[in-house]
Amino acid sequence: MNIKKFFKQAFSTVLIVSCVLTSSVVNAEEDFAQKIQTLTAQIQSNPDSPEAYFNRGNAYVDLEQYEQAIADYNKAIELNPNYASAYNNRGYAYGNLNQYEHAIVDYNKAIELNPNYASAYNNRGYAYDSLNQYEHAIVDYNKAIELNPNYASAYNNRGYAYDNLNQYERAIVDYNKAIELNPNYASAYNNRGYAYDNLNQYERAIVDYNKAIELNPNYASAYNNRGYDYYRLKKYKQAIQDLNKAIELNPNYDIAYNNRGLVYDRLEKHERAIADYNRAIKIDPNYAVAYFNRGNVYFNLKQYERAIQDFSRAIELNPNYASAYNNRGHAYYCLEQYEQALQDFNKAIEIDPNDAVAYNNCGHTYKHLGQYERAIQDFSRAIELNPNYASAYYSRGDIRFMKKNYEQAATDFSKFINLEPNEPDGYEMRGKCYQALGDNQKAQADFDKAKQLSKN
Repeated sequence: MNIKKFFKQAFSTVLIVSCVLTSSVVNAEEDFAQKIQTLTAQIQSNPDSPEAYFNRGNAYVDLEQYEQAIADYNKAIELNPNYASAYNNRGYAYGNLNQYEHAIVDYNKAIELNPNYASAYNNRGYAYDSLNQYEHAIVDYNKAIELNPNYASAYNNRGYAYDNLNQYERAIVDYNKAIELNPNYASAYNNRGYAYDNLNQYERAIVDYNKAIELNPNYASAYNNRGYDYYRLKKYKQAIQDLNKAIELNPNYDIAYNNRGLVYDRLEKHERAIADYNRAIKIDPNYAVAYFNRGNVYFNLKQYERAIQDFSRAIELNPNYASAYNNRGHAYYCLEQYEQALQDFNKAIEIDPNDAVAYNNCGHTYKHLGQYERAIQDFSRAIELNPNYASAYYSRGDIRFMKKNYEQAATDFSKFINLEPNEPDGYEMRGKCYQALGDNQKAQADFDKAKQLSKN
């Protein structure tokens, strides 16, 4: 058998976190431009009013004009250095500019001025989430919930932190509470669906994404995530429909292009897949997953040099991308560049010592180089990590057969047959083992079975 072909194709999902903005004057039905004019007139008539600057800052936030919002919050704080809400909202504006450290400084000040400021704790937790400091985030969400036990956003956000710590059951408990407190909380349904995804409960996840979309028909992320589940359930038509909708709602949705590319690749529509990965990379030139997945398509098209270029770019963007090293090694193997292949497989193992596929691929490479003992060691390690790894049993059995260890080889081929009962190669090789051991009756039975399966 050829080297085990294995690609960990990355399918991205989106998890939404809510962040609370304290606002005393926002009216969603008001025309934003008119609102700015009205608030500017108030400032002109009362230039020493911190509230007037605060309110205009909120209006700029509604317009996503965060720099202008910060300037107004600065003025409000200058006029009232103890204005806790202005610090909180300026932190929110900094957060939307991805300046999370600045945001945390402002939330700290808001909490100093008002130790019972639940929203500031929630928002500081969000900033910690954005910096991947999930334990710190949970501490803040706990405090927000302690101060306000009915704080749906804090439960939702704490669930997000638990998700990122791979504590999916605890995340679901928090999303449940957020939904109990706010039955129309679309983001909480979306996020609970994400947690179910990570528990491989795709049907339950789809129910939640359905609800999120019902509550918000323009929820691009929910369409993307439901498309993910249809992909996993091999319902490719529905997956394409959902990903198309996500892209229609957000034409710059790089993740949705990446995910649709995966579906097209599975449908062997390789050119369409490449077009989608190209689009994802154009939107985000640092999207390592999209380079990785495009490399997989080129590999499937046997364009190994181009595949290597993409895997190399993915590694450049993410030096700990074990799957990219493994797949690049596979491409080098196909180009008969075995030393480079071994280097990549070993790097994948260094990054992820439990990567059974990388050990299996190392085994194949050593086998090709005639280093049979090293190959057996690697196949054995692959089997130890994944006792149902059919290819590794077959390959180890093949070496044992060559070394005339027929009983051990027969045992390996028997295991392969148990895992892959419709593959004729296993019966053929086990038959040869029995023949070498002098058991012609068993050998003939296996040869007959192999011939029967080959005809099918």
